[in-house]
Amino acid sequence: MLAAAGLLASALGYSTQWAEPNAFMPGVCFAAAWLAVVLPVGRGEAAALGLVAAQLVFALVIEPTYQPIQDRGLAGLQDSYARQDLARTIPPAALRERAAALRAELEGEPRAIFALHRPWWSVLAGGPGHVGSMGIHDVPKDRQKEIEASVAAAVVRGDYAAIWIDGDVPAWLRGPLRRRYAAGRQLAGEARVLPMTGYMSAAGMVTPWTGVQHEYVRRSE
Repeated sequence: MLAAAGLLASALGYSTQWAEPNAFMPGVCFAAAWLAVVLPVGRGEAAALGLVAAQLVFALVIEPTYQPIQDRGLAGLQDSYARQDLARTIPPAALRERAAALRAELEGEPRAIFALHRPWWSVLAGGPGHVGSMGIHDVPKDRQKEIEASVAAAVVRGDYAAIWIDGDVPAWLRGPLRRRYAAGRQLAGEARVLPMTGYMSAAGMVTPWTGVQHEYVRRSE
């Protein structure tokens, strides 16, 4: 029953707007536990384990792509599988160099950094870290407004030497940012420094994220 409920939750979750592949987690986790329970011991065990092994090999070689189904429904089923591309999750040399250069810059001179979508950048720059965009959206609305107001107030005070935003600046931050900060660098296309897994990565997005990374610098500097 739990496995069936997990599959249903995954199907409903993935059918919602802006859904991503992590919607499959309930179905995968509960189905895996169910599979461990129902695998036969003794008679039929070899055949069952062989079937599991075949599916694991299939998953290593073939990758599901969800966008064709989202765009065209069942008509996109024939285009929904492709050969695994390890390059999507193994950083190439150029990406490693860009990431290393940015990390060296952040670590070189301790200063307060606010990176809305990359909270760890604050830690690399010698700061304590801060709330990220996902964290702001994963709390009740009243708490969300409090956090946004706190961040906006820090921006108005000029607490940060630099601010990084991936994509468009959220509406609640536009005014404070214009008052105290000026546009700096813009990283687009291959020049961006993005994670290799998870949100905004090539491997973790149904629809590839093509936005620009913006740096804003304090006007006094």
